[in-house]
Amino acid sequence: MKKLLVIVIPLFVIILLAGCTRYHAETVVATIDKQPLTLQDYEATYARLNGGWEQGEKATIEELEEFLDLLVKFRMKIRDAHESGLINDPDIQAELEEYRVTLAAAFLIERELVEPALREMYKRRTEELRASHILLRVPQNPQPEDTVRAYQEAKEIIEKLDHGEPFDELALEYSEDPSVQNNKGDLYYFTGGMMVKPFEDAVYGLQVGEYTVEPVRTQFGYHIIKLNDRKPAPGSIRVSHIMIFAQQGVSPEDTLRAYDRIQDIYAKLQEGADFEDLAVEFSEDRQSAERGGDLGMIQRRSLPQDFEKVAFTLHPGEISDIVRTQFGYHIIKVTDTQPLESYEELKDNLRRQYQQRYMQDDHDRFVSTLKKKYALQRYDENIETFIAAVDTQWYADTNAWHDSLDVSISELPLFTIAEETITAKQVALRIQKYPEFTARRLIPAQLREMLDRVEEMGLIYKEAESIEERYPEFANQIDEYRDGILMYYIEQKRVWQNIDLSEELLREYYEEHKERYTFPDRVNICEIVVRSDSLAQELYEKIIAGEDMEELAAQHTLRAGMKRQRGVTGMINADRDDLSTRGFEQEIGEVSEPFKTGAGFGIVKTLERDPARIKTFDEARAQVVGEYQDMMAKKIEQEWIENLRQRYRVATFPENLENAFVTEER
Repeated sequence: MKKLLVIVIPLFVIILLAGCTRYHAETVVATIDKQPLTLQDYEATYARLNGGWEQGEKATIEELEEFLDLLVKFRMKIRDAHESGLINDPDIQAELEEYRVTLAAAFLIERELVEPALREMYKRRTEELRASHILLRVPQNPQPEDTVRAYQEAKEIIEKLDHGEPFDELALEYSEDPSVQNNKGDLYYFTGGMMVKPFEDAVYGLQVGEYTVEPVRTQFGYHIIKLNDRKPAPGSIRVSHIMIFAQQGVSPEDTLRAYDRIQDIYAKLQEGADFEDLAVEFSEDRQSAERGGDLGMIQRRSLPQDFEKVAFTLHPGEISDIVRTQFGYHIIKVTDTQPLESYEELKDNLRRQYQQRYMQDDHDRFVSTLKKKYALQRYDENIETFIAAVDTQWYADTNAWHDSLDVSISELPLFTIAEETITAKQVALRIQKYPEFTARRLIPAQLREMLDRVEEMGLIYKEAESIEERYPEFANQIDEYRDGILMYYIEQKRVWQNIDLSEELLREYYEEHKERYTFPDRVNICEIVVRSDSLAQELYEKIIAGEDMEELAAQHTLRAGMKRQRGVTGMINADRDDLSTRGFEQEIGEVSEPFKTGAGFGIVKTLERDPARIKTFDEARAQVVGEYQDMMAKKIEQEWIENLRQRYRVATFPENLENAFVTEER
């Protein structure tokens, strides 16, 4: 069955406002066979399908009445579909089940993995932490003894901390972080998303002054972490500076000269000089100097620590004293502050970061819990037999590649999930359906990846079996999709399948309306466009002398795609451009002299001319069929709607729409 693409708008996006009072719940805007459509139901549907409650508040009474008419028609059609027994159609049931399974897996991952993670990421963004660490490195591909050694040493250091030895002294003695000699293990301030996940998870679980009682393993090795400070995140600041270079390692004389220069600039500021003017004139950071010293909006860990330590203490308009960094001397001014954006504003950014950095690990842990929960059992020997039996010439999405398997292979059990056995044939069918496997060869390495994915999805589908009970909004989405499917099929049955597209009727319609079906002036030309007048003239002389113009066009013409076409345009509108216009003005076979066209020079030979005319029936057929179908569909649908109105005794009360989206209590 041809798959139907239905746009489903998630119900859980809409949260009705407090204006849905008892009055709205009791006021009826229509009845269908005595079944009421309340103002509250009407508002909910309008808001869901038209961009929210605010759009409803802006709607005119005419727009509200038009939507009421559409909603009544929709509900009548869906009722007709149910009474016709369409819901029991095996194809529809199969499509609904396939959609449910696919949506359930995505919904489950979103609700139980992604959304909680994004919320946690945002919560962490609301704070900034200052921590120190001691790092004991583990090689990239460690031997067991390397890991044990580092872990035991970390435990010994924790014992020293327990006995009161200072953290910074132990960091200097033991830490293998290259920066420890400068910072004694202090990592300065950071917020959510700036550290690797295991480190971040550990440090956000500490109170100020606490350290981890167990070593924390990351890809770098084992860490002992101490939380030094915790406070609300400052958001972003817009900062400007005036800088004089004095990088570390320069001579004392150069350092002194730089300091004298920055002092002179600072004195001018104290006397009332304009910060931006001084930045333009004196700052040696020329990129920012051109903008009056503006560095734009920055967050923590964007600039050197010594710079940030001062910048994040300033208020808008405030100017710092002279600040030394590894690059030189600075005078800093904060011009604006911006608090942390809301969760909704940051959500897309958080999602991208989560998907790039954390989701795979979280997903793997989630699947691991499902393996235990549903007692996954893999039959490795059968899996290897299956892989060996698959023809590696097949592609995963090739129809019926699985039918080429011997019955003895097809019936082999490959997995058991919650006591349900999944055979090789079932696995093969799932592989063939998964879009992610499209055009992938069934070679052993790729087939093993596909089997892992089928196993993983089988576990997630199992977990999603009771999803409607846990998430009622999911059931609402399925209901919406079901209604979309039923609407499509009932309209096919009642309208589109009843349109007679016989040749006789189509020709009759064409004769009655053929003045609509016309071609404008058209022409088919061979064109050559080159950059220079001299080359155009040379080519023109060759054409006049009898050389093949199409051959010359294939060699010389510059317009995109025309070399491949040997300069021949095919039949085009005569007013497309000056080349087609010139071609239409000529006689068939005539070749123009070179003429200016755009940035070059053109030569045109007229191959065919077709003055404006009415299309023949065959030429207009597609257009005739489309228009005739639309005309008849409207007529048949109107008759169907009138029949439904009588059958269901429909009554509407548009006067009650005056109170739609009015939130005052009654």
